[in-house]
Amino acid sequence: MTLEAQIAQTFSAKMTGAAGVNTLTTGIGSIPVMSQSYTNGMGAGQINKCWFKTKDLTAGSSDTWDLTSGLTDHEGNAVVFTGIKELIVAVITPDGTKKVVVGNAASNSFQGKLSAGSTEDCFYYARWPKPDASGYAVDSTHKNLKINNPGASTVTYFILALGIG
Repeated sequence: MTLEAQIAQTFSAKMTGAAGVNTLTTGIGSIPVMSQSYTNGMGAGQINKCWFKTKDLTAGSSDTWDLTSGLTDHEGNAVVFTGIKELIVAVITPDGTKKVVVGNAASNSFQGKLSAGSTEDCFYYARWPKPDASGYAVDSTHKNLKINNPGASTVTYFILALGIG
């Protein structure tokens, strides 16, 4: 199996005031096109592993995903990461109040861009890109990715991991 991916983020805003209407759009003027392409392989800007999941997380509960075992791709093949090049966590139907908290697993926590013991709140989505040759380290001491729902109602989230292994 070969793998290619394109991650793109867009931005658009319309400001209306006394001076008239001003529209900002990704790729026009000083707003850069925000995208990352990955080709198949093990080098910089390359990936050979993909895992994604949409999951309901009940109030006050958490999921811990071991990035080195137990994951499968859409064809049922085992996915074992040694590096994460792109991690995206998104809340399905965000409303600005419900969220998931990413990071700080009880043991062998995958850190990505976080320092040990820290977390990141995700009200809409969180993106952690690192397209260099190795990506974020995944090994026996940095493998467990925790997603926590601190709220009072169920949150549905989507997780995508692209990397090497």
